[in-house]
Amino acid sequence: KLNTSPGSCWALEDSYSGVISANSAGCQVWVLDPRNNMESQEFPVKRLTNPYRIKSLEEFLSQLKLLQNRN
Repeated sequence: KLNTSPGSCWALEDSYSGVISANSAGCQVWVLDPRNNMESQEFPVKRLTNPYRIKSLEEFLSQLKLLQNRN
């Protein structure tokens, strides 16, 4: 257990079921989607309001560094 609320957690996901689970838990979801599959019917994440779409881990890490620099 992390002893923190799901809303304070980031989930980095690359599967539809992982995105749905993390979103349902209330986490901030980052979807690793290098091939833009999210628009397909197999991965219809577009209708969710939470996830950020990223194409690489470097993009995620740059966002993390921006947040660290703000604090």
